[in-house]
Amino acid sequence: MFRRAALLSAPISFSVLAFSNISRNADWPFDPKGMPHMIVPKVTNIPTAGILTLAGVGMRRKNLYITEVDVYQIGINLSHNGVALAKEWESEQKGKVSLAAYLMGSCKHKLATEVTVSATLRFCRQVTKDQFLNAFDEAFKGCSPDAVAEFRSTMGSAMSTGVVAKGDDLSLFWLDNGEMAFALNGVLGDRLTNRELNQRLLEVYIDPARTVSKELYTCIETHIKDLDV
Repeated sequence: MFRRAALLSAPISFSVLAFSNISRNADWPFDPKGMPHMIVPKVTNIPTAGILTLAGVGMRRKNLYITEVDVYQIGINLSHNGVALAKEWESEQKGKVSLAAYLMGSCKHKLATEVTVSATLRFCRQVTKDQFLNAFDEAFKGCSPDAVAEFRSTMGSAMSTGVVAKGDDLSLFWLDNGEMAFALNGVLGDRLTNRELNQRLLEVYIDPARTVSKELYTCIETHIKDLDV
């Protein structure tokens, strides 16, 4: 059997356990708005992947005619190392480099050992596959056309019904070797290995110039110092 293009690596299995009622949660530094405070991603070939801590929440909204509607709730979780890096960025590198670039710059492992950042997208309304994928066109300008095409093909293939339904969860995982994995309601697609595109995708959520939710970015920026490591 022939190998797929270099942008992809082998599929991985995945599951998430969300712990929402542990003692720390009573003193969470911000309103989690129903997103899991902690998740434990279990990804094949990443045996040391640990707990990811909720670092910020926000809403992706879209103007529909004359009304602004909620599209999906976003929760960003960071690994122990990711929280430490974010704190380091906040105290030493903020204003020099974006948080997304700083986190991706640390992803230098040859083989992935942990999930550094995750984004949980919880949909508030039905969105078609084309609507979802086309929303990234502006953010991906300047990226490799082949990488963008593979992103659309790989992500699109996971949306076999042609839509993401209200209540669906799309999980995105940035690994510490620069790769990214994703799962729609726990069904995983191939890993994406183009670092530039993976960073752009992270910037869509945690870069002030590109974020689709200023509320999310402000929440992260405001509360980084309050998170435990």
